[in-house]
Amino acid sequence: MRPIAAIALSTCLIFMMMAGVPAKSKPASKILAAQSAFKAGDYKKAISGFSSIISAGKYGKATLAQAFYYRGIAFQRSGKPIEALADYTNALWLEGLPKPASAQCLIRRGYLRLELNQTDSAVEDMNSAVRTHADAESYIARAGVMVKTGRAKLALQDLDSAEKLNPNRKWMLHLVKAEALEALGRRDEARVHAKQAMDLNPDRNYKLSRQLYVRLGGKIPQQVASSRIPPAGLVTGSIPRKGKAAKTHTGGDWVKATTVHRAAPAKAFRKPAPATKASRKTTISAKGAYVVQLSASSSLDAAKRAIHRIANRNKPLLAGHDLFVVKGMSRTQQEIYRVRLGPFANRSQPADLCARLKSTGQDCFVTRR
Repeated sequence: MRPIAAIALSTCLIFMMMAGVPAKSKPASKILAAQSAFKAGDYKKAISGFSSIISAGKYGKATLAQAFYYRGIAFQRSGKPIEALADYTNALWLEGLPKPASAQCLIRRGYLRLELNQTDSAVEDMNSAVRTHADAESYIARAGVMVKTGRAKLALQDLDSAEKLNPNRKWMLHLVKAEALEALGRRDEARVHAKQAMDLNPDRNYKLSRQLYVRLGGKIPQQVASSRIPPAGLVTGSIPRKGKAAKTHTGGDWVKATTVHRAAPAKAFRKPAPATKASRKTTISAKGAYVVQLSASSSLDAAKRAIHRIANRNKPLLAGHDLFVVKGMSRTQQEIYRVRLGPFANRSQPADLCARLKSTGQDCFVTRR
């Protein structure tokens, strides 16, 4: 359920945190420190900070509820589902969260319960989320759980309600609808919706929608998009393998990976011969056609921070691999900077690496360059 949970909750984080605390008070500094660690992906430090707030005994229920909620997310992303479940429950019991955040807490707890095979409790959490805040997000989340628990017809009803509330979520609606129709044996209809999900969100290139489309008999054309090749000025960096002498850089091992160099002087332009499809395919194959995408940011600075964070958290798994930043355009024509790893000659090696990264809490997916 992690892939579905990641999609369903992708637009909901981060809420306003720790509302009502005076900006210059000493308690506020602890809250801001924990919040900053959480946003930076330093979940160990975030857990410690939120734990200090919870154990202080001097905060109101709104602050405590949010501390429990965000510590629960940090626990879950650190691979501690039981602790996360307890924190989500405490956050809800305090009744200090605003309704949208309370619904999100119920959704997260519901997905977690489903992963722990507590299916009845998972469905009840989704029902409570819809009662608490009946928005498209809640209906889509409940639909996803309904599909996984054998209630595909009810899932389709929830998706109809979600579409009326927020038609802009169409790609996610198509994805979950494809799963529901597949469960009902309506494979041809399901394949159409799976294809629409991919077409509506090509920039994300989400692994789950591709897998679903192929499982339903669809064929994905092998394409080489020029936007997926790292542009000049964005330099790759490698995590040295254990036992191999690491290159020294002022400022740490990852300066090279996050430094933008000046472009070389322009040479006289000479129109190249048009490349054939076969020659492009041969060039990419020689370098490796597959990469692992680890994150996407709206700015280069954010991408640099992501490289440092990912590298520090996953050094044993990433040893010997290259990380690089690719500048491209999102579906809404906004600049986007993707952190990727590779390249790989075939799909099996990056798929295995991505699976191991996900087990540590690092989001990723395999895509073509």
